[in-house]
Amino acid sequence: MHARHASTTTDHKVVATTKTEARKRLDALVREADAGNAPADGNATLSLAIDVWERRVLAAKDLAPSTRSVYRWCAATWRAELGTARLRTLRVEDVERVLDRLASGHHAGRPAARETLVKMRSVLGQVLNAALRRGIATRTWRRPRS
Repeated sequence: MHARHASTTTDHKVVATTKTEARKRLDALVREADAGNAPADGNATLSLAIDVWERRVLAAKDLAPSTRSVYRWCAATWRAELGTARLRTLRVEDVERVLDRLASGHHAGRPAARETLVKMRSVLGQVLNAALRRGIATRTWRRPRS
């Protein structure tokens, strides 16, 4: 038995052996969507994870305006560099490539300071942890070593 639910952002399929089980799974999926949690379908992008992090985590933090601005810049940079990358296929090498580009100055014309690279890694870690907690991502992440 297959049941389908068309949401505003994507189409999700629920598979079960009985119609009753399919309805239960579909109802659970709808409840999660109504709560603002995107289901982990394996196709979630880093951009989606950043959106959720900005809306749910960053918005709830009590930060100085300048700190919030830096976090938003980091998120925007990750979105520009790897936003279309699927979380399930995101690799440490992808992250290192972006950090190396920033460190070498190929991103903005001048090398990024060490502090900037640390903040970039921190923001990405927060984004990925938020994605795991909310079920958007389905695996654990390891930070690249400095």
